[in-house]
This record gives sequence, structure tokens and C-alpha cells, in this order.
Amino acid sequence: MMTYPFVSTGNEFSNIDKWIHFLIFFVYSFLAGKAFMNFSNLLLIGLLAIYAAMLELGQGLLSYRAFEALDLIANFLGILTGIFMLYVLKFLKTKN
Repeated sequence: MMTYPFVSTGNEFSNIDKWIHFLIFFVYSFLAGKAFMNFSNLLLIGLLAIYAAMLELGQGLLSYRAFEALDLIANFLGILTGIFMLYVLKFLKTKN
């Protein structure tokens, strides 16, 4: 999905692309955190950040896509938020 050609119709909502990046990486990190519960949060964040950076840098190599630093920031924020949500859920589960 991240390498799919984007065709502008002129009717896009402002910055919706950044929200999509955020949501995709929020879901990735949340699911990865659930799947790899034995990994430390820092390791998981690091691996997902490398994955996000490689995807975004790879887009810069494609003729029909472009590297955008704000997309990368949205990716990182999605990762951090997803891992934070897992942390909060674990905390709430152990508290009860």
C-alpha cells in the first residue's frame, strides 16, 4: 500500500496522507507488540522505526512516489502511540 501510485484528484482533505501513515503504523506497532510480547519495547520500536524509514526511503527511489519527511514523522508517531497504548493496556490489566 505504501508503494501504490497516488493520483491526485484535487479533492483530497488536507494532510489526510499523514493521518493514514499514522494509523497504519499505529496498527503495525500494536499488532507487532501483541505478537512479540517477549521483545522489549525499545527493541520493537527500533525495529519498526527501521522498517518505516526503509519504506519511506524506498519511496524516494520510485519514479511515481516521493520521500516526505512528514510521512516519516507520522510513521514514527504512529509507532510510539501504538506501543504506548500496549503499555497502558498492560498496566491497566495488571492493576485490576
